[in-house]
Amino acid sequence: YLLALILCAASVQPHSATKEAISMRANMRILGEFRGETDPRVVKSKLVNDVEMRSPWCNAILDALHESNRHHRKQWEYCSIIRALEHFGMLTEGHRGLGVAVGLEPLASYFVARGARVTISDMPASNASDRLWGQTHQRADSLHAALKPAIVSEEKFARHATFQLVDLNRIPPELLAGEYDFVWSTSSIEHVGGLARSKAAVITLLQALRRGGVAVHVTEFVLTQADAGIDGPTLCFWSKADVEELARLCRANGATLLPVDLLTGRQPDDEFVDSAPFRAHDHLKLAALAQWRVKFVYTSLVLVIVKDD
Repeated sequence: YLLALILCAASVQPHSATKEAISMRANMRILGEFRGETDPRVVKSKLVNDVEMRSPWCNAILDALHESNRHHRKQWEYCSIIRALEHFGMLTEGHRGLGVAVGLEPLASYFVARGARVTISDMPASNASDRLWGQTHQRADSLHAALKPAIVSEEKFARHATFQLVDLNRIPPELLAGEYDFVWSTSSIEHVGGLARSKAAVITLLQALRRGGVAVHVTEFVLTQADAGIDGPTLCFWSKADVEELARLCRANGATLLPVDLLTGRQPDDEFVDSAPFRAHDHLKLAALAQWRVKFVYTSLVLVIVKDD
């Protein structure tokens, strides 16, 4: 993922503001409105935080994924997606899920192990962003590539999962027929060609859900400014303003974004901002790489959306 960030860096631009204005505001200090403790007992749209990373439910999920807790935001992303889907009763026999740009993550294997049937997809190597993930060995090009045999048997995975290549800017109509109970993506929607396309992909994927279905997406969130994201053709970072716009778009398209908690925690590890070369542990917040044209701090945001009944 570090190599992917480096390769994307030169193309990133500020969104809805000039580079000069954002450079003056983005002094690498997390905004005060994002500082505070969150309630780990409540399922909602929220930012990664230390209390949840150390919670019993997060550790139990990591045990099921056969991972030790490295206090890494990527692990929190997996746990938050699983917890949200469990909360809505989606990980049981008879439920169908659609995973987009899944790469080599363990979630599809976990969902099949729990009894769900899944369609998993990844992006074709047809443009700069998609080729990027192939270069960093994070892209799946077959069903077998997404299998985690420590979590589910190859035989069960082959029976309950299918794979296809999908461009998130041109999602096939057959996937948008309202036949899925849940949709998920992990750090994917920020790679579709900018903030506008990122939000459009989330809204388009609502068509894949049946009524009452649940979508859970994880993306990047900038902590050093609230009124403008960081935009670019291969990678973008959402802001508070972008999340508020998504909430309006969801309402206009027959869905509800769960209440958004943008508090990042006040534990010592919540205050630590990792910088390149990034750690494999204790990695919840990141300072933008030197190659970025603006300085900022970012982290992971989970968005939980329910399609109206």
